[in-house]
Amino acid sequence: MKKFLSILLSVIMLITAIPFAGVGVSADYNYITLGSYPQSEVTDDDTLLALSAASKEWISYGYMELSNTPGDYMWYCDIDIDGDGANDYRGVKFSKYRPKLTTGTASTDADYSYQEDNGYYIDTEYYFAYEPLTWRVLDAETGLVMCENIIDSQAYNDYYYYTTEGSFVVGKKIDNNGEESYYFSDVACENPVDKWETSSIRYRLNVEFYNIAFNLEEKNLIRSSTLTNYGYKNKHSYSDTSDNIFLLTYYDVLNTDYGFSSVDWTNDEAKMAKSTDYAKSQGLDGAIWSLRTASAYDDGPCYVFSDGFVYSGGVYCSSYNTYIGIRPAFYFNLESIFYQSEEEETTTEKAEVTTEASETTTTIDDSEFILGDINGDGIIKANDARKALRFSAELETPTDAEFQAADVNKDGQIRANDARKILRASADLEDPASW
Repeated sequence: MKKFLSILLSVIMLITAIPFAGVGVSADYNYITLGSYPQSEVTDDDTLLALSAASKEWISYGYMELSNTPGDYMWYCDIDIDGDGANDYRGVKFSKYRPKLTTGTASTDADYSYQEDNGYYIDTEYYFAYEPLTWRVLDAETGLVMCENIIDSQAYNDYYYYTTEGSFVVGKKIDNNGEESYYFSDVACENPVDKWETSSIRYRLNVEFYNIAFNLEEKNLIRSSTLTNYGYKNKHSYSDTSDNIFLLTYYDVLNTDYGFSSVDWTNDEAKMAKSTDYAKSQGLDGAIWSLRTASAYDDGPCYVFSDGFVYSGGVYCSSYNTYIGIRPAFYFNLESIFYQSEEEETTTEKAEVTTEASETTTTIDDSEFILGDINGDGIIKANDARKALRFSAELETPTDAEFQAADVNKDGQIRANDARKILRASADLEDPASW
């Protein structure tokens, strides 16, 4: 089997031969673009004037205003300025500053928020452009990618409960790992705040972010993956989960195969990240970003500091911090490309080209075939290109006739470039007679 990265890039080459899902790949193959999210603040006067005048519906974020109490002081609106059905801009405004902690109180006093530090003030409308998301390829074999930038600022858990006895916090035994936890995300005090499975950020990523950032075609490129959720040094390790979008673990960011330093308490440029304007408007502090691994203490996950240090316990690891950055990650789903059904194919093909046999028909071993027409139905279609790609990735073995039909550049090999040419022909972007 060829390495995943060559297959992944072949897929990207294949699906971008015609417009599809907004997928792109960098020249050095280390980055891809997929999906979109509000990122850069709009500063152009004409655009701001048009956005201010546009019809819009302001929706409350529902961020915490008092401890464990959702508020109605910060709002957003998504604007489709060109009427094509896709969001182009997001507006943000707030009447109080978002507190640094979900256990804090929203206030007009900026001392308890990082929003003013970032240049965002109450009673002002701001607009941010939806822009392509850039993902760093971490593992070429499995298709693991991580968002290159910090794109949001959110607490690991919105809610924070604990049991008390007099003035003392009392721990409670948790059955699923046999350890005692002190802080919980539910009023019944059953789910610890550092538990990924029941965390608020898991919901935000897999429901809110997933549906905002990706259209249906893009979602088909994302694989639902089973994740292990070991805690720091196996303390507070929790059950496996199945997720489309997730945060990296403490162990991921120490993996040298992913390009990171194996030392947690050191400046590591590979772990450092830039933050978007939108993330800053949400109250981000510098460029700190969250991991999903439960920390050494009981009140939250591990984090990566702005300088690349990995923090495994202490005040910065509290799950109620709203000023921590978010860098989503996911695994690519190759099956959506390699195993698309014939029924799906008929709904997604852009065009079909019936090829004149006199131009491209060849005889081999008394059998006639048309270059590019691998399945022999007389028409060059996208499923022929998909079959050529499977041959190039050694996922399927061609017959002699299929090999000759797939090798459109006649170099004696079936490569991703052959699949790309076949797909272009199926979309009437290339004349098979030129082969």
